[in-house]
Amino acid sequence: MFDVAYATYDTRQNWATHVANALSTVPNNVVDLGSGAGNLLAALMQRGEPNLMIAAERCELRVSALRTRLPQVFVVQADLLKPWPARLKQHLGSLQAGICNPPFLRLHDNAAALGWLKREKIAKHWVGSVPSALVFLAQNLALLENGGELSIVLPDSLLSLARFAPVRAALFERHAVQSISALHPNAFHRAEAHCHVVTLRKAMGTTRQVVLTNTSNTTRIVEVEKLVIRADPSFHCADLINASENCLEDIGAQVRRGTHTKREMDAYQGLIAIHSSDIAAHHGRAVHVNKNQYLVGQNALPGDILIARVGTRVVGKVAYFASGNATISDCVIRLRVPARWRKLVFQNLASDVGQLILQRSVQGVGARFLTHEDILKFPLSAIRAS
Repeated sequence: MFDVAYATYDTRQNWATHVANALSTVPNNVVDLGSGAGNLLAALMQRGEPNLMIAAERCELRVSALRTRLPQVFVVQADLLKPWPARLKQHLGSLQAGICNPPFLRLHDNAAALGWLKREKIAKHWVGSVPSALVFLAQNLALLENGGELSIVLPDSLLSLARFAPVRAALFERHAVQSISALHPNAFHRAEAHCHVVTLRKAMGTTRQVVLTNTSNTTRIVEVEKLVIRADPSFHCADLINASENCLEDIGAQVRRGTHTKREMDAYQGLIAIHSSDIAAHHGRAVHVNKNQYLVGQNALPGDILIARVGTRVVGKVAYFASGNATISDCVIRLRVPARWRKLVFQNLASDVGQLILQRSVQGVGARFLTHEDILKFPLSAIRAS
């Protein structure tokens, strides 16, 4: 079930069990912020019933349904992104455990949200919108006692994007993060979202290593220094050759993304335009263009390697631009390498190993995407090993 006003998706019951079972033991008391239909608490109760279970939910209809479904749960109706009611605030710093599947919103000019981040020292300064999942993380930490355990669903962006590296560093420094495991993209009702279950113990020392598990149940123990850079299991758990220090950047590769949207390009009749769907249709093959009508902006020239930058399933697909001149959309990355490298680089990017390396680097919650840095860091060891 999806709450449009609050951008929340209920976890399917089998994946709710995965989240609940991530707790090491059944606690004496537990809180579920943004509880929705109560799937997480219901899953936890399959293991054993805590003496005190607290659920907080903003939707009146859901609160009523939750009280009927789980009468043993103390349900508080509250918008958690506004000042809390006293009957929830009284539990600050006192609970043994939390389980949480937070909403995924971008909060603008929300003083209360920034207050939670500062309170839990997740971020000293913040510019731009605040992810609501990060606020719910801070709120859970505020409710837990020192040593309390949390199992929370976090979007891939918080674990993979470079701009959240300071947040990850603060979290690893102040708390003992124990595990990060990838949820299947179809873990949520009527949504495909890339998320992870993070478990930690509050204020139990600095994190040194974390156990990561991807959707194929491949497990790695990763040093925290690497996790500050990226902490998504798909990146660290893939069975690939090790990346060498030398990469495409070292041979003078240049990357640019298109400057025009698909809508802008479709407005020009007769324009030769290349979108990510075109690259997917020509994956691993050459693209030939007979006309030369194009827009001012980023264009493809013979010898360019074109990579689908964003999408749900086409991201990372590769085509070789062999002839003509065409405008590329903003969902396409243009890669230029020295002439002697072109054929070899293209063949390896399009190969099974190359695609695995690119997929390992893909980021994002819904629509997945690659960055310029992801392309420039493609290892030369992969090319030479092929």
